[in-house]
Amino acid sequence: MIEKDQSLIGQSMTVTGEITCSGQVIVKGTIDGTFSAGSLIVEANGRVQGQVVADEIECSGYIQGNIRSDKFVMKASGQHLGTVETRELEVAFGATIDCVLQSGIHGLVEAENNEVEFRPPCPRVDLEKIGRIFSEKERCCAIDVPWSERSKLLRQVIDLLGKGKQLIKITGDRGCGKTTFIRKLAGELRPDAKLSVISEPVGSVKSLLVTIAATLGTLPEVGESQGELVNRIRSVTTGSGGDFSRFVLVIDDTETMYPATIEGLIRCLTNLSGENENLLQIILLATDDVEEKLVHTTRDYFEDETNCILSFKPLTIEDTADYLRFCLQTESKIDGAACMSLFPYEVIKKLHTRSGGNIAEINRLVAEALLLASEIGANTVLPRFL
Repeated sequence: MIEKDQSLIGQSMTVTGEITCSGQVIVKGTIDGTFSAGSLIVEANGRVQGQVVADEIECSGYIQGNIRSDKFVMKASGQHLGTVETRELEVAFGATIDCVLQSGIHGLVEAENNEVEFRPPCPRVDLEKIGRIFSEKERCCAIDVPWSERSKLLRQVIDLLGKGKQLIKITGDRGCGKTTFIRKLAGELRPDAKLSVISEPVGSVKSLLVTIAATLGTLPEVGESQGELVNRIRSVTTGSGGDFSRFVLVIDDTETMYPATIEGLIRCLTNLSGENENLLQIILLATDDVEEKLVHTTRDYFEDETNCILSFKPLTIEDTADYLRFCLQTESKIDGAACMSLFPYEVIKKLHTRSGGNIAEINRLVAEALLLASEIGANTVLPRFL
C-alpha cells in the first residue's frame, strides 16, 4: 500500500495490491489492484486494472475495472472497460469507452452551506470491528434478509405449525444455519406457543421423555415408567387454563439418534400410530443422513405430507452478496456503496466458491479476511485475502 500526497508510477514500474494516496497519482506504468486517491492521471502508456475510487480521473491510457469518481475525463487515446459511477463525464473524440454508466454517485451529500461535497464512497472503517460481526454468535443471519430464501422458509414453517402439522422435517448440511433458524422461529411464534429444543438427543426413548418433561416445566419423579412419563407430558400439553395452547418440540441433530429411538419418540408424542390425541408438534432438524434412520411409519407420514419436508439449500452468489450487504448496513451502518467497495464482485465470487454457500463458512472466511485487511492497513477486501 502506498500512502503519499503525490506519487508517480514510472513506465517500467508495476504495482500490485492496494494504493491509497490523498493527493495526485500519475501512472505511466501498470497498476493491478485497488486504487483510492484524490486525483488519478493515467498517461498514454499507463495501464490500470482494478477498482478505482478518486475525486478526479483523467485517462489517456487504459483502465479496466469499476470507477467511482466526481469527475471522469477520457482523452482521445484513452480506453476504459468496466463500470463508471460519476457526477461529471467528459469523453474526447476518438476515445474508447465500453462500460455501464451511472450518473450521480453514492457519497455526494449536501453540506450545511448547500454546496455539494464529494466524499469517496470507500471510507476508512474499522475492519477489525466489522469482522467481529461475522464471528460473534449474536449477529444477523441470512433469515434476516427479508427477500431471502431462508426468510421464505421461516414463513413456511410458521404456516405449517399454524395448520397443526404434527411432524416437520428440516434438513441441511452442518453450518447451514439450522440452529440459528430455530432461534428465529422461537421469536416469531405466537405468545401462547411454547418451543422447546433438545440439542443432544442421544439416549433411550425413556431418557428423552424425562428431558422433554423437564423442558415443559414438569419434573419427573424417580422411577417413573415410560407410560407414566407420557401421561405427565400429556397433562401439560392438554391441560386447560395454562399459559400455552401449543407446544412445539425441536429435536436437533436427529441423525445422531438410533432409528428405534426416533420411531419410539414419535409414536409416544404424536398420533402417527393411529391415536386420536396429538400431544406435540415436532420438528426434526437433521443432516441428510437422517433419511437412513427413518422407519416406515415416519416415511409413510412424509409421503402424504410432502409439504412438511423442507431443506436448507446453500446460498447462491446473489444470496451471499445480499447477506454481506445486509449485515454491514444493519450492524455497522455502512451504506450500500461502501458495502460494495469493501467486497467487490470478484471477492464475493471467490467467497461463494470457497464456502460452497455454507453460511458458517461464509462467516468464518469474511471474519478472517476483514481481520487480515485490518492488520495490513487495507480499506477493502481483496481476493487474495480469502
